[in-house]
Amino acid sequence: MTLKNKLLKKLSEGNSTVHSGQELAAGFAVTRSAVWKAIEELRDQGYVIQSIPRKGYQYIQSSKGIDPEQIKILLEENGPDLKVTYYDEVTSTNDVAKVHAANHPNEGKYVISRKQTKGRGRYGKSFHSTIKEGLYSSLLVPVNQTRPEHIPLFTIATATAMSEAIEEVTGKAIDIKWVNDLFYEGKKVSGILCEAISDIESGQITSVVIGLGLNLAGDFDEADELTQGVAGTLYGSELPRELNLNVLLATYVNRLLTYIKEIDKKEYIPYYSNHLLGINKPVTYTVKAEERHGIIRGINDEGHLLVELPSGEFDELFGQEIHLSSSQFAKRGN
Repeated sequence: MTLKNKLLKKLSEGNSTVHSGQELAAGFAVTRSAVWKAIEELRDQGYVIQSIPRKGYQYIQSSKGIDPEQIKILLEENGPDLKVTYYDEVTSTNDVAKVHAANHPNEGKYVISRKQTKGRGRYGKSFHSTIKEGLYSSLLVPVNQTRPEHIPLFTIATATAMSEAIEEVTGKAIDIKWVNDLFYEGKKVSGILCEAISDIESGQITSVVIGLGLNLAGDFDEADELTQGVAGTLYGSELPRELNLNVLLATYVNRLLTYIKEIDKKEYIPYYSNHLLGINKPVTYTVKAEERHGIIRGINDEGHLLVELPSGEFDELFGQEIHLSSSQFAKRGN
């Protein structure tokens, strides 16, 4: 850890504490000049650190711009072993994470970007990534003894973790469209894409890449008509200055990693179920290109969607060959 990051951790542990330059220099075995230089670097990154004459430095406010080191500090026990990287622009955060998995097996990574040029969703569809204030991230998680049937549970755990994080940090209530979309005030604001990475020889799943796109603020004037009818943002046209994205992302990752550590306990299912869109409402969907109609009745313990058919029988939906259009759940107009 660099001196700058050591200072950030030390100063941010207690906002009201004043640390003298001599104390900090002695504690990290460096010169007071080195401390001053590192403090200036933190200020350049947007951290508010007050200099109090004859007393020292006081941490006032975190940087609200994406800062991997602030995220790692906020991750606490989950932070030391997770490599966090930020890019202004990538083709796809999932692709960056997969390259890392190929070069660094068994190593976790969290990739964050504010823009994607080739983002994608389920079924290989492109994911609209040109919004003014977007946030895209992929969490690479090494796993042991994970079975293919677990992968839908990763999606459900992810939807729950981000919904809970948004509610905790912003106070906004999120709805979930099965299986991988988050809605706010009747509009889709987030999509999730989980991809398993397998060992070629054994065929066993070695890691999972969990991609999530979040529409923070902006408009969809340049998007196609279908996207304009479905997509929305958390914050209208402008992002509030007080929102700290590092806190939001760290809260989300902390919750998600907690769920993943004991994925079989399914502690994320109740929240997901309680926030599921379309309960007791008619829905149209396709299974292997066959159109069907029914009434959504909820999900089961495996996260499968339960749809009551006109015959009174139930369809239990899961897998990649199910298509459930988001347009059925979106509210029309602004």
